[in-house]
Amino acid sequence: MCALDGEGHDPILHIPVRSALFASLSLSAACHAVPATEPVTAQRPFFSTDTGTPPSGSFEIEAGVVAEIDETLLLPTTLKYGAGERTELFLGWAPFQHVELEGPDSHGTGDVTLGAKHRLVDLAADHPGLAVQGSVKLPTGVREEGLGTGELDLLLGAAATQLFDGWSVSAYYQLDTFGEPGAGGPDVGHAVALAAASPLHERCSLFGEVVQAWVPEQDFAPAFTTLGVAWNPCRLLVLDLACVVALNDDVPGFQLAFGITENLGRLAE
Repeated sequence: MCALDGEGHDPILHIPVRSALFASLSLSAACHAVPATEPVTAQRPFFSTDTGTPPSGSFEIEAGVVAEIDETLLLPTTLKYGAGERTELFLGWAPFQHVELEGPDSHGTGDVTLGAKHRLVDLAADHPGLAVQGSVKLPTGVREEGLGTGELDLLLGAAATQLFDGWSVSAYYQLDTFGEPGAGGPDVGHAVALAAASPLHERCSLFGEVVQAWVPEQDFAPAFTTLGVAWNPCRLLVLDLACVVALNDDVPGFQLAFGITENLGRLAE
């Protein structure tokens, strides 16, 4: 299943394309001595995550574009590493964003997310897979220019994935703690998501997700849905195209997302 990582409390993830390609080519060169052979474990473009992790010792890169017409252009990327048979380490960053403001538009880098996911139970036909995830979002983006939250966020998540007649279905819960700048203590947020994917034919699949989040202290409760298609031109690469549609006024009305997930192989020993 394709899933976007639940690595921040903002509902929509905020690299220039050149930077993403450079990173992919550089890492591919580093991993070239041990070519990738295992299938890719795509986790984008969803807010949530499923229970999949990259093969042990392998690197994967996720890069894409999220665009709201005449408003924002976001190019998120995530580098993932299979630290074990069931464990993933990941780094998410937005080295470039374009944000429409009332005055001059803003351009620059965003916040950095560091995290790990561990699968507690492997997925099988007779029982679901289970995984837990934790991450910290560092306030490296400039809050005053709309490029970051200006907060140190801690996020804990849990995912369950099961197969139903060809459908892969994942349920996800996320607990966020993030501090208001200048406030005495952190606010607490929650998010739940249900995602599903089903093959259309051998190399193409259809996916969708519904997300509801809420932050009681901020009177903020974004709800949105994502619908899209993914294409596997080969075992090591997944291309995705999706639309994100708001279900209430706390989320931008309509966004388009496009991206890739690639297995880069293993580092040379």
